[in-house]
Amino acid sequence: MTTDETRADGPAAVPAEQDTGHARKGETTRVLSATSIGNFLEWYDFAIYGFLAPQIGAAFFASGDQVTDLLGTFAVLGVAFVSRPFGGVLFGHFGDRLGRRGTLSAIILLMTVATAAVGLLPTQASVGLWAPALLVVCRLAQGLSAGAEFNGAATFVVEHAPLRRRGLYASSIISTVGLGIACAAGAGVLLNAVLSEGAMDAWGWRVPFLISLPLGLSGLYMRLRLSETRAFKRAEESNQISRMPVFEALRTHWKAATILFFAAAANGVNYYMMLSYIPNHLQVHVGLSGSAALGTAAAAELVLAAFAPVVGIYLYRVGPPRVLLAGMAGFLLMNIPAFMLFEFGTWTAALVGQSLLALCEGMLVVAYTLIQVELFPARVRFSGSAVAYGLAYVVFAGTAAFVATFLVDRSGTPYAAPVYAMVVTLVAIGVVAAWLPREYRAARLRDGASLTAPEALR
Repeated sequence: MTTDETRADGPAAVPAEQDTGHARKGETTRVLSATSIGNFLEWYDFAIYGFLAPQIGAAFFASGDQVTDLLGTFAVLGVAFVSRPFGGVLFGHFGDRLGRRGTLSAIILLMTVATAAVGLLPTQASVGLWAPALLVVCRLAQGLSAGAEFNGAATFVVEHAPLRRRGLYASSIISTVGLGIACAAGAGVLLNAVLSEGAMDAWGWRVPFLISLPLGLSGLYMRLRLSETRAFKRAEESNQISRMPVFEALRTHWKAATILFFAAAANGVNYYMMLSYIPNHLQVHVGLSGSAALGTAAAAELVLAAFAPVVGIYLYRVGPPRVLLAGMAGFLLMNIPAFMLFEFGTWTAALVGQSLLALCEGMLVVAYTLIQVELFPARVRFSGSAVAYGLAYVVFAGTAAFVATFLVDRSGTPYAAPVYAMVVTLVAIGVVAAWLPREYRAARLRDGASLTAPEALR
């Protein structure tokens, strides 16, 4: 890469007719709000399931052994990820064929119904083995919608964004991730604080799932009022709509899909360790109360939500590929120190450890959010990004808590969990560092001014 290509003197000049940032302020507000609420709901649901794993395990598995119940709960969490790639294929196809707006509306409707239904399910004590079976059905439906929500929302937001502010707009997706998880943790803390252990096990765990119903219906209404993105309209008007976008993305852009698969693997295993495994580790192995453990998770997610816009503002100055790799390297450096802090057994030490990981996550995932959109052309963008992300998450994110729990139980050391995450991250760094810079430069040259300024190649 030449010096001129890597210079960061500010955004390159973009013709006004090519800058997508001339939408009305009211439209911009609706776009950010409508995409945010769906993304908020997706991560709220997955977080509350992880945070309430002890209560859910007791309600649906009831083996009498806490570790066995947790393994069953985390196994169902992993099963839900099996449907993610199918959701990516299904909704990615419709998103690239029929449009982003209608597809995102269908996604949030399915997500809302599946999430609220969990709060209405009978327990194993009532219906026996039907209880975990029904839980699996709900989680599969939720996974189907989650397989395309993040990628679809990112595509929609970035395609609506002014070229010079794509990093900041992409970061809004991640801020809502942090806020959704923080609210889930806050709900868990509040319920644990005001309800007795018996009430929490009997019915308290249902409340956070039922809250998703009005939130989701509000999001559906907001999405139905949005306009389609200009990128999709241009593809439609120029007859550039792909007949089979998933196959085209994997056939003609296989290297981009591979890069995103490994980047998503690193993000998924580390983030779901933070999201599902660590709060339970702090309770079961460190001895913190449920409220204290969830409190550290909520605070760390607020750190992520606040840090994401900072990363977004400076993303093009440093360069998305470099920021992505910096986030991965951060996890390599901080995973062991974070678990060492957890061993102190104090709320403050746990908070510092979680916050260190949240800063690494902020760099990795904000850069990933933008890169996944820019690596693919508009005609296969939704499909390509969703399939790569979904496949990585079913293999690594969905199994992270289960594998970590299993390794720690078998090895007898809590450090087996971070070492596993570090191995996955190290492999991902090798692939991303080798391929991403050239692919990212090629994507800019392919799409010209409709992508990013030269400084984004860093």
